Amino acid sequence: MSADDTQAERAEVLKLLGPRWAAMCTTHESTTFLWSHNGKTKSGWVQLLPNKKLSTTWCIGSWEVLAGNADVVDMSFGTTRHLCHYKDGGFVVEQKYNMKTGKESYKPGKPKACGFITVKDQRGHRGVPGERGYKALGAKRKDISDEEAEARACSFLQKDLKFDAFFTAWLDWKGKRARCMAAVPWAETPSGAVPLADSEAPENAEALPEESAAEAALRAAEAALEAAELAAEAVSEAAAEVQ
Repeated sequence: MSADDTQAERAEVLKLLGPRWAAMCTTHESTTFLWSHNGKTKSGWVQLLPNKKLSTTWCIGSWEVLAGNADVVDMSFGTTRHLCHYKDGGFVVEQKYNMKTGKESYKPGKPKACGFITVKDQRGHRGVPGERGYKALGAKRKDISDEEAEARACSFLQKDLKFDAFFTAWLDWKGKRARCMAAVPWAETPSGAVPLADSEAPENAEALPEESAAEAALRAAEAALEAAELAAEAVSEAAAEVQ
């Protein structure tokens, strides 16, 4: 994404924020905050995006300014609503609620989560997933927060991949490619099809340039990729039958 696109998206977010939130984000040229489940240890990040979408380390969510209080932004992700109150340099999650039951999620005596704004949407910080020096959070970690566990449960899992979704997308792509190739003079004629004679071509058809070496190489690469995908699919089906 170009710098202009980034600034345009940030401007869309700033229009929706309250005065103090907007001023903070403008000063830091950022709508990204490092997330701390206990107010001290940074364990991830959250970013306010256009159309009230929220991107986080764990999953996608939503956000909106709380009605009647421009200093509070409601960030919802996982199964929890987080009411984030403005403070200098970020926010503090004063209340959080389970989205299904509406019940308060904070346990008595537990520290409150906080967010710390970064500069120019940086996400790098020791302890933040995906950055150098970060140690993967496993089941043995004792200080993992409830919202982290809930958000992870809602995040992407490899086992959730479904062949049908990929196959449908592939069929879509194949159909579009066929329509595009049909409009090009040098495109291969499908098996069994009769090519149009010059006299049958539409009167308003524009003359298209001959295929360049680069285009020929690209077409060959696409054909090879398609063949490899079909071969991989056949292997997968054969393995499934054996199991």
